[in-house]
Order: sequence, then structure tokens, then C-alpha cells
Amino acid sequence: DRSGSRVPSRFKSILILPLISGMEKIGGLLLFSEEPSFFAAQDIRYLSPVSQWLAERLKSARLARLLTQAESQREQDAARYTELTSRLGSTARAAVSTDPLTGFCGALVGLAESESVHLCGIRQGVLVIHGGSEPLFDLNENLRTALIDGIDRAKPLIINQESDDASPGSRVVQSSLLFPVPSSSADALLLVKSGRPFAVDDGSLKLLESFTQLAGLIVRMDDDSRLRLTRRKGFEV
Repeated sequence: DRSGSRVPSRFKSILILPLISGMEKIGGLLLFSEEPSFFAAQDIRYLSPVSQWLAERLKSARLARLLTQAESQREQDAARYTELTSRLGSTARAAVSTDPLTGFCGALVGLAESESVHLCGIRQGVLVIHGGSEPLFDLNENLRTALIDGIDRAKPLIINQESDDASPGSRVVQSSLLFPVPSSSADALLLVKSGRPFAVDDGSLKLLESFTQLAGLIVRMDDDSRLRLTRRKGFEV
């Protein structure tokens, strides 16, 4: 109190022991007394080894967790590298095939858990599907508008179509991942899957960015082929 006399408090007595391992300050150990008595210096002497042991245990657990995360990341990077090299080989072979659009899109099926892959774009203000791994029939007006808006923004976009039944809560019936082609402001790669929305991480986005470079080349090759065919038919007429 103000006179200097010790009086019981509702906090009783608290002992704080720092948790330090080497030069690293990990935290602190707080001991609360249940009795209105005071911790003494001998308590610090007895409990200091316990705090040091606890600090080492915490540091070891943290290092083990970081090591596990590093190993997991290394395995994921190795799997992505294997997937990238395999798909690049498949897409490169598709580029010189008789139907490069279908072959290219088919080689990308499964990327980001997609069920079908398509190449789309805007020509004269109208959405066109250049080709895909399978026919794309269920493009309603709302989805077409969203795709046109997404291509125009030139940014990756996830479009989820939800069920319109009267049951409580919404359910995603189809999810579309639109990724723009960097070399063409009017084309994009479209990945589609049903049942659940897309959930992509930085690794998947980097993979998609790699394949969109080749997608732009495939679209230009198809446009050139169509133009040559049109000119040839015009000359024949």
C-alpha cells in the first residue's frame, strides 16, 4: 500500500521466467501463485533450468515443423515440375498435330483439377470458342456476359454458377477459371469443372501462366490457318 506495507492482491504473486535459446528470445513462462504469498529468489534458481529446457523443446519443435514444411514444399515443387515438363511435351506435340486446338486443350485437362479446358476469345464484340477438349454447350447468357467481361479485364477470374433450387444454402454446380492470354488481349484459357469451385494457389497460377504463352501461339496458328483456307476458297470461286 502507500505506506509501503505488503498487502494481498487479487493477482496474488506472479513469477515470469524468460524462454531463451541461445540468442533467440522465444517467449516467457508465467507462474501464478494461488496463495497470497510471494515468490522468492530461490524459486527462480530452482525453476530456471525448467525454463531453459522448455525453451530448447519449443525451439526443437519449431525447427521440426519448419523442416516438415520445407520437405512438403520441396515435394510439391518436384511434382509441379514433373507435371509441367509432361504437359509441355504434350502441348508441344499437340501444336504440330492435325487439330492443335483440341490436342492442346486435351493436354491441359486435370490442371487445377479441371474437367475440361477450352480456348475462347472475343471477335467483333462476340464471344467465340476457338476449341476445347470437349464441346461446350451449356453457355447461358449470364456466363457469356461474365466471360466477355473477364476477357476484357485481362485478369484471372473465377466464375461460380450456383443452383437455383429452393433449398437453403447455395450449391456450386459448375465453376469456371478464366486466365487471359498475355500475348493477346482478346483471348483467354477457360478451365471448367463441376460440383465445387476452383481453389488455386500461386503454383497453379504460375503453371497456367506458362501454358497461356503457348495458348496464344496456338490461337494465332489457328487464325492463320482459317485465313489461308478462306483465301484459298475465295480464289477457287
